[in-house]
Amino acid sequence: MKLEFDERRAEMLVNTVVDRYQQGIFPYENKEEFLPQNLVPESIKNDMETHVRFYFFVCIYMRGGIKSSQAFSALIRLHTDYPDFFVPAKVGELEHRDVQEVLKKYIGWDSKNAATYWLENAKRLVRTWGGNVLPLVQEISSYEEAVLLLANRKHRDAERGSNDYHEGFVGFQHKMVSMFVYFMDWIGLLMRPFLYPSPADFHHYRFFIATEALVVEMPKKTPIRYDRRISKVIRAFLVSYLEKGTATPIEVADALWLYSLRMCGNSPATSTYEDIYQHLGLFPDLTHATYGDPARITRLSGYQKTCGICPIRRDCKHSIPARPYYRKGQIVLFPRPGRNDDSVVIRSPERLLKKKKAVSTEHPKLL
Repeated sequence: MKLEFDERRAEMLVNTVVDRYQQGIFPYENKEEFLPQNLVPESIKNDMETHVRFYFFVCIYMRGGIKSSQAFSALIRLHTDYPDFFVPAKVGELEHRDVQEVLKKYIGWDSKNAATYWLENAKRLVRTWGGNVLPLVQEISSYEEAVLLLANRKHRDAERGSNDYHEGFVGFQHKMVSMFVYFMDWIGLLMRPFLYPSPADFHHYRFFIATEALVVEMPKKTPIRYDRRISKVIRAFLVSYLEKGTATPIEVADALWLYSLRMCGNSPATSTYEDIYQHLGLFPDLTHATYGDPARITRLSGYQKTCGICPIRRDCKHSIPARPYYRKGQIVLFPRPGRNDDSVVIRSPERLLKKKKAVSTEHPKLL
């Protein structure tokens, strides 16, 4: 794998979206409505330890594969019905099958792994931090220290001149450390504010790769996947960008995440054959490919409301669908419809629909 990162292009693109975020203009007019943390009720916020514990366990479901708002809503219901599930000393005494059964009932997605993470991290909180998260947060004074305390590893903290034994937490590496620090920053709990990179997840990959600020060259027929080397390049750039002082970590994180989610995610250019089949209630194992010919896609209202008026569309070279990433871990690049050099010709979905006369022919909302 070979990586080429164009810092000048990246800075120009991030400046564009961050400036819009700060001004609250398209596509950030109602940005607060799309931030899942705004769903957290006062019953959780009223007690600070309860509040930070909630975010600690929420991070288990920030690994991708489920919408953030869906995960938040489900965990809020779980907290309402079983608040002890978020108390490490109590949930840590349960059997794995019992934890999995509850998580499967409320969330469903990846309940087996989530139960493993939930139980083990609860036990580690008890062993190292007395079952509380707030003392841990109060120890964090830099991103490097956050990685030291949270990332899943076992070592002696010689750099701090201490013999404290830090295990970290299962499922926490740089992305999840950034995610947890972001939540703590968002609720105003960082005792000594510091710079930290946004969580380098799919939405960041999509933003930088689609615009070719980051070019990833892979061996022939090898798909691009989530890779620590890619994430490291993105993190390094984001920290250098923040050091210039034009935006806060929260502003950069929200601007990038919301842009990919609301603009790219709502564009028919990032949809796949599987999207239309799922809409029809069918789940064949199909190769991912965009549906419809490019000229038709550009005429769709969904395209005209997203890609068609995107302020960085002149720099966007690829349409990157989410489904291949969350289903197969692949970053798939399609030529973006509307580009001058766009020569791709793909079958229209109507041909697929004609073969399924027994099912509804109502088009997905993006069509």
